[in-house]
Amino acid sequence: MRPVCAALPLLALLAPVPASAADARDAAAVLNDPATQERMADTITALVGAMMQMPVGPLAEAVARIDPSSDAARIPPDATVGDVAGRDPGYAERMGGDVRASARMAGHAAS
Repeated sequence: MRPVCAALPLLALLAPVPASAADARDAAAVLNDPATQERMADTITALVGAMMQMPVGPLAEAVARIDPSSDAARIPPDATVGDVAGRDPGYAERMGGDVRASARMAGHAAS
C-alpha cells in the first residue's frame, strides 16, 4: 500500500492539472487518451521497478549502528527495497495496470 501512496504524487506530475474550469475538458481529453494512459502506466511501472531494486543495506547498517536492537540489524548488507518489502516480481506491472485504470476512471469522472 505504501508504494501506491508514494506513486500518487507522480500521477500529478504526469497529467496536466487544469488551471481553471475551462481547462477541465482538456484534462478529461488527456486522461481519456489511451496513449497518455499507456505512458503514465509505463512510467510508473519503470519507477516502481527501479525503486524495488534500490539498495537499503547501507541504510540498515547505519540504523543498526545507532540502535543495535532494531530490526535493521537483521537486514543483509546487499538487501534491496524489494527484499525488505517482499519479493513480488509482478508488482511493478500490476502497479502500472492500476495507474492505467485510475487514469481511465479519472478521465471518465472529468468528462
